[in-house]
Amino acid sequence: MESHLAYAYLSAATDFRISQVVDRVVGVHATIRRSDFEGDQNLGVLIAASESYEEALAANDTNALDAAFIEGLDTLRADAHGILRGSEAISRFRGRRGGTARREVVGRDVRWIDPHNALMVIETRTLAGGRGLNTQHWTLGPGGWRIALAQVAAPAAAIDPAVWRIVGTPLVSASADGLLAGERIAVKDLFAVAGQRIGAGVPAYLAEAESENEIEPVHAPALAALLEAGAEVTGIAQTDEFAYGLTGTSGPHAPAANPAAPGHLPGGSTSGPAVAVASGQVSIGLGTDTAGSIRVPAAYQGLWGLRTTHGLVSRAGVLPLAPSFDAVGWLTRSPELLRRVLEASVPELSPAAALSAEANSVPESVPLPEVALPAHPRRPHILCLPDLLTGVDPDVLSAYHAALARLASQGLTITELAPAHLAEVPEVFRVVQAGEAHAAHGEWVAAHPDALDPAVAERFRAAANLDPAVLTAATARLPELRAHLNAALGGRVVLLPTTPGPAPRVDADPAELDRVRAHTLRLTTLASLTGRPALAFPVPRAPGALPIGLSLIGPPGSEHTLLALAETLFPSTVREI
Repeated sequence: MESHLAYAYLSAATDFRISQVVDRVVGVHATIRRSDFEGDQNLGVLIAASESYEEALAANDTNALDAAFIEGLDTLRADAHGILRGSEAISRFRGRRGGTARREVVGRDVRWIDPHNALMVIETRTLAGGRGLNTQHWTLGPGGWRIALAQVAAPAAAIDPAVWRIVGTPLVSASADGLLAGERIAVKDLFAVAGQRIGAGVPAYLAEAESENEIEPVHAPALAALLEAGAEVTGIAQTDEFAYGLTGTSGPHAPAANPAAPGHLPGGSTSGPAVAVASGQVSIGLGTDTAGSIRVPAAYQGLWGLRTTHGLVSRAGVLPLAPSFDAVGWLTRSPELLRRVLEASVPELSPAAALSAEANSVPESVPLPEVALPAHPRRPHILCLPDLLTGVDPDVLSAYHAALARLASQGLTITELAPAHLAEVPEVFRVVQAGEAHAAHGEWVAAHPDALDPAVAERFRAAANLDPAVLTAATARLPELRAHLNAALGGRVVLLPTTPGPAPRVDADPAELDRVRAHTLRLTTLASLTGRPALAFPVPRAPGALPIGLSLIGPPGSEHTLLALAETLFPSTVREI
């Protein structure tokens, strides 16, 4: 049925004049005539509601903002980071946002749907420069005009400080042509980039480096290898402070928005590089993994993340957190690119030698025992460790058991194992990590007591107050436990959930984050303590479902085999998204 749709343009001077009436088919709606809109009076009430909303935005009046939206699950708010569904989710977002950039309305366009529904497009100009667009669906009900849907297109930011510390076009050019020609890198703010300073995610630390003119003279070898293979550096990306976190929540601009799960944490500590990769700003994230700092953001953002064998990739030029566990690794959107990154970084680790006993001896690595490795590296023996699955969400457990079933259907041998002393791993790891973190940064932290996020500061306080006897005992126990577990695991590959569940909500309370952290460390510290490589990869999910991931932990030097196995396990995740 035909309908007449009134078009109105409203300038910054609030010209409420209806400019024209055109014919348009609007399904089965009754014919709407100009008189049905009650002329300027009805339009004026709508504009007044819009102006009140803008005033509430400027004042960050969250109560008024909540009242401006229709209550219920059907209300939507969308921006470049995704869709928030339901008025409660929108309200939580506002509560943690802490206000928005001041803006002025340049103009309004209104398109009437019917006398009780209108679309409004608002053009705004921010005080900092740049223009934005806001599209809103307003509905007239008993309480007046309220918003049912809002889509925000904010002015493009030159740099998102939650993701980047510094960017260039590029920041560092490729050194040569090669395997990675055309690829772009986000470098975690722990690596030496020639001509730049290391900030470690801590503004005061960076400021001190600037005041003392501590410019890095050369690239860290891990970065140089990528540049020599043809990649270029887009920028230096943010990290949890001193890389001492798994959530991506520490730092003055944190957390960065998770592109794969709006309203949820990005994971850390390699948060900036992960978000840069997931959002398509770069193709490679160069980072470190101590307790899961590559694997956790990979799981939370649907990425491929590789923690390499401890010491396989040089850590020279990388600010340490806990040298006994720190390892270099990468994040990508596909295994194909991750394989090329691995080949460019460790050319001597060819796929043919990926599971050879000789691969146990790698530069700078912790002492690892010789292990009996399988003759067919692409058909490894799979281990399931049920004792590590405590606290894992049912949804993740379901995906995990489905993966085991798929491996079994492909003829791989799967064995449940309960290694003695496995329960010691998280605590020995925690104590040694704390002791080494204090040794690396404790003096600086003590001299700058207000420089860190409270959660990170508390970890350093706990590290400073460690009982020396407890630290001595854990340090002595570490090589014994590592040797025992490496012997028990042998040349087999462990399959585990990467994290106990999807990314927590941004507004999760501290107790919930502590619970998630404890369960996460139970899963991630096995690879960290044994020095073995671990590959985190995404699990296929229904549209709209939050990302989750699984991990394969293999013998030292088995990176290529882990990649091949993951591709075989879930071929549908191989395509870059």
